[in-house]
Amino acid sequence: MDTINVLAVDDRPENLVALEAVLSDENIQLYTVTSGQQALALMLDTEFALVLMDVQMPDMDGFETAELMRRNEKTRYTPIIFVTAINKEHKHVSIGYQSGAVDYLFKPFDPYILKSKVRVFLELYRQRISLRQNAQALREANQQLIDQQKAKIEEERLKLLFQLAGATAHELNQPLMTLLGNIDLIRMMKGDCDSDCKMLDYLKKVDVASQRIAEVIRKIQTIQQDRIKQHHSDTTIADIHQKIRILHIEDDQTFFRKVKMLVEEKNYLVDMAASIGEGMEKLKASEYHMILLDYELPDGNGIEFMDKMAASGIDLPVIVLTIANDELLAGKMIQRGAYEYIWKGDIKRDLLIRVLHRALEKVALKRDLISVQQRMADLAFTDELTGIFNRRYVFEELQREIAAFGRYQDDMTLCIIDLDHFKSINDTYGHLAGDYVLSETAKKLNKSLRGSDILGRYGGEEFIIIFPRTSVLSAEKVCNRCRQMIADHPFVHGENQFHITISIGISGFSKNMTSETLIERADQALYRAKRGGRNLVVVAQDDVSDDSHPND
Repeated sequence: MDTINVLAVDDRPENLVALEAVLSDENIQLYTVTSGQQALALMLDTEFALVLMDVQMPDMDGFETAELMRRNEKTRYTPIIFVTAINKEHKHVSIGYQSGAVDYLFKPFDPYILKSKVRVFLELYRQRISLRQNAQALREANQQLIDQQKAKIEEERLKLLFQLAGATAHELNQPLMTLLGNIDLIRMMKGDCDSDCKMLDYLKKVDVASQRIAEVIRKIQTIQQDRIKQHHSDTTIADIHQKIRILHIEDDQTFFRKVKMLVEEKNYLVDMAASIGEGMEKLKASEYHMILLDYELPDGNGIEFMDKMAASGIDLPVIVLTIANDELLAGKMIQRGAYEYIWKGDIKRDLLIRVLHRALEKVALKRDLISVQQRMADLAFTDELTGIFNRRYVFEELQREIAAFGRYQDDMTLCIIDLDHFKSINDTYGHLAGDYVLSETAKKLNKSLRGSDILGRYGGEEFIIIFPRTSVLSAEKVCNRCRQMIADHPFVHGENQFHITISIGISGFSKNMTSETLIERADQALYRAKRGGRNLVVVAQDDVSDDSHPND
């Protein structure tokens, strides 16, 4: 794993040496400087996952350095832990948080707690980097999908316009012929004064026909724009009025009411549970976004509650509120998964809201990371052109099926399909027609298979199918149906219509056979099908039985 950069800022070299000693076994690259000016200069050229900073330094103290970091776009979001010997009074701690700190450690610090906190922020940094990389890959993949969607919408739009043009031409034809016919009659009557009545009648018909044409034109001008315009998806689905639900596990009613009063006006809804048991019941019955946890409870302590959460598969951010001013205990809670801890004596609205907000950001980051990873996993096993599985995924499934064969000894059969004379389609109709044939063939094959069968693109114009728990004879019958279905199907691309055929090679799996051997046998059978004239299903020679017929 690559090392991660951490910056330590302290004007006393002996303190920097102590930090280096404590963090020496961590997988980090520790940079050390002795002033705020040096720190700011270094951070302009180097990205850091975390800054450990002393408060009391000459020229520029830690608070001033943190303020300047927050004003710079590059360093604004770098987390800062103040490591300081100043007293623990709320006013000093509050100044630190207001200047941008995410945590405090007081000298002399406990090495275990320092390591625990550093590890938490290093993991957050790794997740942020991973999310950044995956997000870029997802943006590129998403752009491809958007381009494909736009092309499809444009294709449908043009189809609709062509249909509209045909219908409009038909609708305009009749009133236009009426108009022209009556104009000819008027010309024939020119100079005939006795025919004024007839001329008025003809003019009336001309007027009616003209109105019909005008009506058709209005229809064209006012056609539903949403049916022919490109669609845009720039709307937001976020519910900005959503309330954040918090479960406060606390047996002190007075303190619960204080917390409730501090946060409820900020869009937070707080429920109370007076014990671990009640808290677990409420978590199972209702949906919450985070947990505030007292350490000492009537039926256990915070560590026991965290263990019960983990055993139940509940994954919510936990913030510990405790009267125990014990950094060792706080370190243990962080080790168990707690996101933050606050001493009850320090509770103020700004501090609590800041901590709650950071917890929600962490949850959102984790959720986005999981979503991106799932999306990337989907893209990793799908063939972009045909939408079926790609070669890598099919090979992974083949290994799993071979392992299952070793346990259950069920039949398994594999076939390789090749499109006959596919090159001539590209040469005659173009590569877009070739892509259409591959995509359409994949759709037709997919509809003809069972849900348990595994269809993938093997490469180029070849497909591969795994038939789990299927004999060679049964697979051969399915393949012949597929072969005939493709041969009978008219492929239509643009103004061109044509037919294609496929050749298929089949091999059954047997004990002590490898995946490579199985594929090679199916490939050899496919070669024989090609040599035999194409549009054939051929079974590997060792699998042929008296009941097997090439093209039933």
